[in-house]
Amino acid sequence: MSGIKCVLFDCDGTLVDSERLCCEAIVETFKQVGVTLRLEAVLDNFSGGKSQMCFLLLNL
Repeated sequence: MSGIKCVLFDCDGTLVDSERLCCEAIVETFKQVGVTLRLEAVLDNFSGGKSQMCFLLLNL
């Protein structure tokens, strides 16, 4: 056996709120190319969605 005793899976924010982190990354990435997005707007409009759909909605 390899010594692995357990594996943890994070499902829907159980351990980490990855949704907010993803939205923050979107805001920061767009800022680097001169596009200003409000974090609150990104959270309201894109939470729970696929990244591809978010970019399509932004017409990118």
